[in-house]
Amino acid sequence: MVRSTFLILVSISFFISCAQMTLREVGKLRMGMTIEESQRVTTVSPKRTFPLGTIEGNGTIEVHLYILHHGDYETNYFLAYRNGRLIYWGYPHEFARSKDPLLNEICQKAVRRLE
Repeated sequence: MVRSTFLILVSISFFISCAQMTLREVGKLRMGMTIEESQRVTTVSPKRTFPLGTIEGNGTIEVHLYILHHGDYETNYFLAYRNGRLIYWGYPHEFARSKDPLLNEICQKAVRRLE
């Protein structure tokens, strides 16, 4: 009885940890990863996906929204792809304060899609 209870608790812990995107997973992301590669690293599917189309000749842009968990804190976290390759990831405010106008525009369009 004790052994089966222990196995159930271990299984529950494993599935709970796999259902969340964490800072550990974020640390494994690399510039240029494909969508499939980054989804293998994060181990969870994005909460939402925003195909933004072409932005001023910069190729096809797509943003994936994840909920990032860090202890009791959870927040929106974006992964941005150009032509299917990861170009930037971070909190929406990090996109917004970037000196890169493309990242600013990506953030504005993605945040509008959240509303």
